[in-house]
Amino acid sequence: VRSLSSDLESVRKIYEYMFYLVSKSHLMPHPLAFAHFDASVNHGPGNSGKFLQRTLNKLNCRVDVDGVVGPKTLAALSKCLQNHDVLEVTSIYCFIRLTFYNAIVANRPDQMVNYNGWMNRLNKVKIYCGVVN
Repeated sequence: VRSLSSDLESVRKIYEYMFYLVSKSHLMPHPLAFAHFDASVNHGPGNSGKFLQRTLNKLNCRVDVDGVVGPKTLAALSKCLQNHDVLEVTSIYCFIRLTFYNAIVANRPDQMVNYNGWMNRLNKVKIYCGVVN
């Protein structure tokens, strides 16, 4: 990590290839793409994929919740965006992410020490995405 601190291009490539492209964030409209990318970094691409799939299911755009953002999930997202504003989708995505954090603390009370940091991160994402409620 220290050797990377002076090589920002290498850091950018790591984030691009390991999180942005793997999560398929590049195939989503802003601000959902940003919220999904941030969740991929924080929770891993599999969990962020499940957040997206749960979001789609909440909006009645049915898809299996397996964490894989593949052709079926992307097709469901495309169909969902025909009937729902991207801000609505992003807001629900962020709410599902909040429930994930809450479940962590409910199952592992020792993780409460991280909760304020998680909430700060999520609130910054919501502000950037324009979905503060």
